[in-house]
Amino acid sequence: MMMTKLEVFEARHNAFRKVDKHTFMANPKLRKVELSHNQISKIDHMAFKDVRSLEELFLSYNNISTIGLSDKLCYVYFHF
Repeated sequence: MMMTKLEVFEARHNAFRKVDKHTFMANPKLRKVELSHNQISKIDHMAFKDVRSLEELFLSYNNISTIGLSDKLCYVYFHF
């Protein structure tokens, strides 16, 4: 997704299965990503590499078995 000014991405209740290294690559200004209630099982360790302003990541109610995240995140929300 090429939206360089995007700050909030909300995609709850969809059928996403993974977040790969290219998913948010061109979105450096993202502050909040809401991906709760999907079918995500894997998040690539490079998925948020270029998203330096990311503060909040919502991943509740997914099937995550593999996750790689930056230590710069302020909040990561999980509920199972």
